[in-house]
Amino acid sequence: MMNAIDLYSGVGGWRLGLGALGVDVVRSYERWAPANATHGLNFGAAPPCIDIRAMTHAELPDPGTIDFVVGSPPCTQFSFANRGGNGDLEDGLVDVRRFLEVVRHLRPRAWAMENVPRVAGILSTELGAGGRLSEFRDLVGSIEVVDVSEFGLPQARRRMVAGSFDGNLLLSYRGQCPTPTLGQILASLAIDPVHDPNWGLAVGADKLTDHILEAPLTAEETRMNRDAKTHHTVYNSMSFPDRLDRPSRTVTATCTRVSRESIVIPVGSGFRRLTVRERAVLQGFPITFQFAGDTYSDKIKMVGNAIPPVLAFYVAQALQEIPPEAVLTLPEAGYRHRPFAYGVSTPPESRTRQHTSNRSFRYAIPGLRFRSGVRFEMKNVFIDGMTEWRIALLYGTSKNIIEGNLSGERIRACQAEFGLPDGVLMAGRLLAEHPFGGAFPTSADLQARWAGRAGGPGPHEVLDWLGAVSEALAAEFARCDSDRGVACARYLFPDFNTVKLRENWSAVLAGASLGALVNENWGWVGSAYARPPKQLAFAFDQRAAYSPADGLETCLDV
Repeated sequence: MMNAIDLYSGVGGWRLGLGALGVDVVRSYERWAPANATHGLNFGAAPPCIDIRAMTHAELPDPGTIDFVVGSPPCTQFSFANRGGNGDLEDGLVDVRRFLEVVRHLRPRAWAMENVPRVAGILSTELGAGGRLSEFRDLVGSIEVVDVSEFGLPQARRRMVAGSFDGNLLLSYRGQCPTPTLGQILASLAIDPVHDPNWGLAVGADKLTDHILEAPLTAEETRMNRDAKTHHTVYNSMSFPDRLDRPSRTVTATCTRVSRESIVIPVGSGFRRLTVRERAVLQGFPITFQFAGDTYSDKIKMVGNAIPPVLAFYVAQALQEIPPEAVLTLPEAGYRHRPFAYGVSTPPESRTRQHTSNRSFRYAIPGLRFRSGVRFEMKNVFIDGMTEWRIALLYGTSKNIIEGNLSGERIRACQAEFGLPDGVLMAGRLLAEHPFGGAFPTSADLQARWAGRAGGPGPHEVLDWLGAVSEALAAEFARCDSDRGVACARYLFPDFNTVKLRENWSAVLAGASLGALVNENWGWVGSAYARPPKQLAFAFDQRAAYSPADGLETCLDV
């Protein structure tokens, strides 16, 4: 029987994949106690907690006695999810270097390392001449990035696999096994007996652990999730709820009830997140696999950080140089996972009903979202312990974000100069006609409602109201001469994307007018000088308009 050691072993994803092919993982090395406890539930005695960075060669098997070295060094510093990709790469490379040092010392028959896709480029660079890992260049025969759904995992998950195996051989295994959809996984866990579509086994529903359904999302949580996924201010849109007719999106190690990364599915007339068990099956763990952990968050972390056992299974075949015509699928391997002990199901944490008093709010206004990060947004800011609610226009590029000047005096004067109606005045009239009437929350009340400390219409209701007003205002501007409208918007915001401005000039002028009114007359949310809504439109001093320095003809030339 061939053997292996598993570095940074987590809960045992590599051990499952290799074990299904009869490879004996003789030692596992992991420092996180809950992961080792999980390892113990499933495979026997829990491995000792070991910091691989600090361990000596004496804690390793003798050189020449191990067939395979596998493992998944921590990906936190390499992941784009960590501070937008600005993690500490130097720190991350410490673990990669340590992994390669162990390979060099043990001289295995073959080895494989799994990590996030970004590591492929980092390895290629650092293994080159002058790179920080150049001394290990002779060890690395292949660096591949694969989508594990092509190997039958019911999840779109791109991973990097590097090692001394034949990368083309691994790629030739793609498509050997059908890939279940998210809907099929959910359906398989909702029947009795429960069927495992990955491993081909079944158990009674009473034996299924960690499958406690979480409370449905609240209306506010639903709104926030939908906006984060379908109307994110910077990133591309994604489906809400998640589509059931294809593999799931990537299962992550951290996600909250309100998160762009959370997989959200329908339940009754509402929506919910996935259970730990649903996440685990999407990650390729058998339905009999057990999880140890004191908290629900710990178990989510275990699943999201693990290598999918399905990927480990096929990498193990590449390590053994099995030709594509002889490769096995998981059901064909006939492995039936039987845990040594059953874990205790951990209920989801109760949802938060109150938040900190300075809970931030920053969402784009419906109808004023122009993609690529260009938008009018409503946000709260905190000055000297007081909350102020504002509208901001953000545009430009990701490296040069510009906040537009929403001065009411400037906007009204420019509109007059280009022969356009007074948008600020029109915005005030539309605000006054809104069904909310005079029942607007004060600034303090709006913040209290957003923090969960008071009832009544909150920021999202106000956001929708502003969206409706802006659409009506944009329709009024659209009746004006478009060349003059484009020229006015271009003069006000000269760095605004020309194509977007031509396509959305009436909405841009509407948002600017509405923003000017709201920012300079925040009485409708209860400042110290609150006025009845119908007076808002007349709050500005009537001052002489200025003339654009470049002249009308220049601004029309767009």
